Order: sequence, then structure tokens, then C-alpha cells
Amino acid sequence: ATTRPGVVAAGPVLWTATVGFVLLLALLAVGARGADGRPLLSVAITAVGALIPAGGMMHAIFIRHLPVTPPAGASGDWPALAGVALVAYPLAVTWLTDSAAYFGGRRWGRRKLAPRLSPGKTVEGAVAGLLGGLAGGLIVAGPVLTQWLGIPFPLWAGALGGLLIGALSQLGDLAESVWKREAGVKDSGAFFPGHGGIL
Repeated sequence: ATTRPGVVAAGPVLWTATVGFVLLLALLAVGARGADGRPLLSVAITAVGALIPAGGMMHAIFIRHLPVTPPAGASGDWPALAGVALVAYPLAVTWLTDSAAYFGGRRWGRRKLAPRLSPGKTVEGAVAGLLGGLAGGLIVAGPVLTQWLGIPFPLWAGALGGLLIGALSQLGDLAESVWKREAGVKDSGAFFPGHGGIL
């Protein structure tokens, strides 16, 4: 967090430059390996594969530099700590959602959620994931942001954000499962062991 909104104000310019760079990268990649009869699909897949991590990192930068007013008596390190905590909020909620869905599905999973997209996911696991996201939102909003850092982050906002992020992260997980199956891989990487990769 910072009291200088320059990075946030530059958002449209940065986003335009990023999207343009990703599309150029996709065209160059397809041109380098040659057309396979479906050039538009190849460009789309390459662009999405580059845009997801790039967009995630850009959002992290924006969140890190959101203008937040320090509370009275805050130390000089407060803006840096607040920025890290705000970035950690969606990451922690996503991680808890994923973990709760996995363990809840293993323990209580009976009904398949989307057998064609991801045969291992269950309705019970998805519900457990939403509860995990709710818990993560409350934990970060309450003890971390409000009590520890003094950022006015209401519990209802933390709970609502936890549920929304929990639902969206599971939808994204289903979409990624389709991509991984089409690519013939199990995980998108090993950066976060046990969570199917960084995506």
C-alpha cells in the first residue's frame, strides 16, 4: 500500500501495453512453430496462457500500491506490510479454498460436480471449498488487516470477498482442468506442491 496512487493511475496504460505485448508474443510463437490448420485457436491458447500469469502479476502490483491511509502512530514499515497483506488476501483465500475442497472432497465427496470437466471434483468438496474461502476471508480481514495493521476492512467485506474468491477460484480450477487434460499434463507446475501448479 502507498499514499502515492501513481501505479494505480497508470493502470489503463499498463494494461494496454501488457495485452498488446501478449498478443504480439502469441503471434510470434505461432509464426515460429508454423500454422497447424487452426491458427486462430493457436493464437488464442498462446495468448491466454501468457495473459493469465501476466494479468495476475499486474493485479498484485495494483493491489500492493493501493492508496491506504496509515493509522495514527504507524511505523515507517507500515505501507510495505499493508501492501503485502492486501496481496496475500486473495492468495490466502484461494489456497484455503483449494485445500478445503481437496480434503472435504476426500472425506465426504459422493456426488460428482462436473464429471466431464474434472472427474475427481465433487459437490461436497466444492461446498467445503466455499467454507474454506469464507474462513480465509474472515481471518485475513479480521486478525490480519483490521487488528494487526489497522486497515478498516469490515468482516462482512472479508466474508463476501472470501465467498466470491472461493467460487471464482473453483470455476477457474475447472477451466484449468480442461486445459491440462487437453495438454496431457497433470499439473501446471511444481511451484506450489499439492496445489496443481501456480495457475
